[in-house]
Amino acid sequence: MKKLELTLVCEGTTTYGSLLGEYGLAWLIRTDTHTLLYDTGQGLALENNSEELNIDLSKLDAVLLSHGHYDHVGGLADVFKYNRKCPVYAHASSLVPKFCRTPNGNGRNLNIPLLCQKSERAKWEKRLRLVDGPTEIIPGVFTTGTIPRVAPFERTGNGSFYLDRNLEKADPMLDDLSVYFETPKGTCVIVGCAHSGIINTLLHVKKLTNNKPIYAIYGGMHLSHAKLERIERTVRELRHLDTPTLYPNHCTGMAAIERLYYAFPGKVHAASTGMHWAYRLS
Repeated sequence: MKKLELTLVCEGTTTYGSLLGEYGLAWLIRTDTHTLLYDTGQGLALENNSEELNIDLSKLDAVLLSHGHYDHVGGLADVFKYNRKCPVYAHASSLVPKFCRTPNGNGRNLNIPLLCQKSERAKWEKRLRLVDGPTEIIPGVFTTGTIPRVAPFERTGNGSFYLDRNLEKADPMLDDLSVYFETPKGTCVIVGCAHSGIINTLLHVKKLTNNKPIYAIYGGMHLSHAKLERIERTVRELRHLDTPTLYPNHCTGMAAIERLYYAFPGKVHAASTGMHWAYRLS
């Protein structure tokens, strides 16, 4: 494998008039031989943006879901509309009902029926590949599997996420899967929402890659509702990791992005719908 190209297909912001922004993520990872779609957005933008970006969904070799929330899996129906054969990789915990606490204290469903309802899933379940450990999804591109929570300040759980509508059983978010690939400059990591904690994710990737340096991080870092103390601790830990180049978006939150921007001059960049990155791997 000589090169890898990364395209942000769906995200909440865009600088291109023909592309749609939505609260969600979808990344296209293309190598010399294979194409992987990591997440599918919430289903409002994938079809339009794929057409505008000349992405042929029928030629996907695989789909990987970062976790079971609607803003990452909602575009599955559009994938299936065009592609009848590619496998879909996901953690078993992404298939169960998921809820969040709304500002008025009620439970809100975060699932889509296609994924969590057995009757709907039965229509495509032969394509489903369950993963819970580190796995090579396409040649040279890996998922982390379940991420251990080892950083003390990131062990506090996921706040308002639950497994029941009554909000009594907390969701440990074991289905939080990130992606990584190695380049001559170091390892690149793509996260969906980093529900396990961005530092936990990076520490796990370093362990999986024999402590190779982290070169770049793309995606949502789940800091939009984080207290300042946690954001500052995240900044300190990123410094200990030799300050990778950062492309924060989605659920990272404006306060955290602003803090990262000023903490790491020249190392924090935009990541909006339609943006493209290319890596030489050899």
